[in-house]
Amino acid sequence: MISTSLAFVGFPISFLPSVKVALIYDLVFGESVPKEWNRIGQWKISNNVVCGSETVSIYAVDPSETNRLMDNLKDFQNQLPKIVEQSGSYTQ
Repeated sequence: MISTSLAFVGFPISFLPSVKVALIYDLVFGESVPKEWNRIGQWKISNNVVCGSETVSIYAVDPSETNRLMDNLKDFQNQLPKIVEQSGSYTQ
């Protein structure tokens, strides 16, 4: 069973100072995603049979990492297979 709590070793993920970025399934966590997290993008695999959900969301947990994360995703976007549909602010 998948936990719907954003927790790691008893602490909320965003409480851990080393966590700067999160890739999660919004479908699983829903309203548990902290409002202060900045969703930068999403990757969708249609007809997915392996991953927990067909869409994974990419968040800047630490707001100071937003621009760096966007730059890194832009640099990486051509490395993803063509079947991955990319969306979000980094694709603009």
